[in-house]
Amino acid sequence: MELHQMIRFALVASLLALSPGVQAAGVGQLIPAAEYSALVELYNLTAGTNWSASTGWLSSNAPTWFGVVITAGHVTKLSLSNNRMRGTLLDSLGNLSGLQNLDLHQNQLSNSIPDTLEILTNLQYMDLSLNRLSNNIPDGLGNLAGLKSLNLSANRLASVIPDSFGNLTGLTNLDLSGNDLTGEIPGSLGNLTKLKNLNLAYGSGHNGLTGIIPDI
Repeated sequence: MELHQMIRFALVASLLALSPGVQAAGVGQLIPAAEYSALVELYNLTAGTNWSASTGWLSSNAPTWFGVVITAGHVTKLSLSNNRMRGTLLDSLGNLSGLQNLDLHQNQLSNSIPDTLEILTNLQYMDLSLNRLSNNIPDGLGNLAGLKSLNLSANRLASVIPDSFGNLTGLTNLDLSGNDLTGEIPGSLGNLTKLKNLNLAYGSGHNGLTGIIPDI
């Protein structure tokens, strides 16, 4: 490289380093558009302006958003527990394809658990406890073979325990207490040989389960 080219290159590099307009990539540039849209929709439809903490949210240039962890270009953790979220969980959460940890416990989320969560095949930890979720537990959650902990306790879920939960052979924690569950405890739970904690108690709800908890 000739001397004048080297000087020009160094000058440009210096100007870029000093320019206040040059910023590190923000959340909007770090993740796919579908994941970004899912986060924005979550904020807008769960009263994000009233959250206890929301640093960075809705700023596409902010390098971090409160409760969001990004790894290798995907959202891998969404942790917004006890954050005054209010509203309905959205189908678009299924677009967070790299999600490994979903923790939204102790909020005021209501209505159904989205069926689309069943496509989050990288999920290892899910905690939706202490909300107002109702209706059925999606049978498709039994497809999440990588799950290690599932906590749906202290909601208003009114359904049977899906037989498909017997496919979650990596589970070490399963807490469904404090709901309105009915029907027979599925024998397939006997497949969960790694379980260290299984809670099907009444709690604040009145689970009407019948049958015997399988030997594990």
